[in-house]
Amino acid sequence: MSIYTTDSVKQVAERLGIRQLKPDVAEALARDVQYRIHEIVQEANKFMCHARRTTLTTDDINRALRVKNVEGAPTAGTGRYRVHRQVAMRDASYWRSHTKHDATAHWLAVEGVQPAIPQNPPPSDAHKELLAKRIRLEPATVGELASPATHAPTAATEEMKAGGGGGEEKAEPVEAAAAGGKAEGGDKDKAGDAATAAAPPPSSSATGAGAAAAAAAAPQIDLKPAVKHVLSREMRMYYERVMTAIFPDDDMLVENVAVTARPTTEMDRLRLREAALTSLAEDPGLHQLLPYIIQYVLDKMTHSLQQLDVLVASLSTLNSLLSNDNLFVEPYLHQLMPGILTCMVTRRLGKSPLEPHWSLRASAAQLCARICTRYGSQYHTLQPRVARTLLRAFMDPAKPFTTHYGAIKGLAALGHQVTRHLLLPNALQYGLLLEPALVDEKNERRQEAGMCRTAMLEALLDMAKHEAEAAATEKQSAKEEEKQDGDAMEVDAADTSAAQAVSDEQIEEQAQALRQRIGDLFANGVMERVPARQAGALAQWQALMT
Repeated sequence: MSIYTTDSVKQVAERLGIRQLKPDVAEALARDVQYRIHEIVQEANKFMCHARRTTLTTDDINRALRVKNVEGAPTAGTGRYRVHRQVAMRDASYWRSHTKHDATAHWLAVEGVQPAIPQNPPPSDAHKELLAKRIRLEPATVGELASPATHAPTAATEEMKAGGGGGEEKAEPVEAAAAGGKAEGGDKDKAGDAATAAAPPPSSSATGAGAAAAAAAAPQIDLKPAVKHVLSREMRMYYERVMTAIFPDDDMLVENVAVTARPTTEMDRLRLREAALTSLAEDPGLHQLLPYIIQYVLDKMTHSLQQLDVLVASLSTLNSLLSNDNLFVEPYLHQLMPGILTCMVTRRLGKSPLEPHWSLRASAAQLCARICTRYGSQYHTLQPRVARTLLRAFMDPAKPFTTHYGAIKGLAALGHQVTRHLLLPNALQYGLLLEPALVDEKNERRQEAGMCRTAMLEALLDMAKHEAEAAATEKQSAKEEEKQDGDAMEVDAADTSAAQAVSDEQIEEQAQALRQRIGDLFANGVMERVPARQAGALAQWQALMT
């Protein structure tokens, strides 16, 4: 006997409004639920055993859900489940649903959206009327309906304004007449013509009466209108205050904020912006506002590519949301990445090329690398796809140097291994592309090429320094294992004197090998920043040549 019975599945289906559930479907769902329960309980039992406890808590269940990449259920306290050895998982009587219970658990909100179930109270009477409506369609007409009679979703801020009080919006029911049927409340001839035009042409073997009888015998389908998400007045006020503090130039938001709450000086604006960003990064009760904030920020990034201050505020807002451990941002990654990559590799940011858009591209690269580092273990294709996109932009000579700069910064931010395998092998050819632009007559083009050269040098030197330090640490550990402390000091002194006694011929050989590896342009830059006589310089050169 299964743990989760088909009767329980049918009861849940009836609560959701599904009245006619086929037995084979209910049985398949019951088996799947049984498998999921076993899986989650087994994972939670592992956490309990590793903690050396005999009591299964809600934290163990939430950790098991997170392992399966499912958001855990929010709990006010730490509940406990006593593990009885006498009760086995295979005992169906332990898991059989009891219909006589008066108290049942249900979801108050899922990802900030209140489910339309009988246990949740409706926000208003108008909302209750909207939930009570049902759109009944004949089966033959469902495939012919172009669009449901529901209103298109409004923007985030408009939806929040209209959510509290206005809900007088009503969905008009759609009535479709079957072939040979009668129209209600209209001219019978006109209704018959409309029904004939809407219905498919009858075959030679079927009559009008037979088609009408088949349509009447077919089961009807109930379609529920979309439920509008309604926020509380406090949530709307918080949203308006925070967004106004971060984006003070948005007239639509500023109109809703009282005059006394608006900042008057630049210092007040900066102070309010920092406070708003700190609130987004630390407050735990922002689940309902998360989709609205993300949608608003992405709209700002899309339509404000010529306003650097708006883009900086947008990236700061996304960084704060990622810093908040209480928010579940994973469902919105596919919306965040295009906007962040656009800030990195777009052709032009700001109204003039003289504006400081370089720091904005670097900030976007750091944010992109943070997302890849945080969610790369769960989505294994995230970082490779981002690296492939940036490499394609970097290797295209037809792209402007602003795009190359963002791609270099993005690849360097992904880690030293990405720099070694993607940037270092292409340094020689890219240096040949930059050399003519560095002596171009146009000042703008010279500046862009110089920024790309600087970004490339910083990425290569950072990688070389990291690998040289790692090699020195490994070498020092090996020496400490082999020799005593006094002997090791003597060896270190000997190595230092040997490094100082490197001849000019050897340095020239190393420099020539470095030029052959990364080209004259970048080799000269490396030798200027890391002279050969500097401690550890030759080790960094060697890291770039391997």
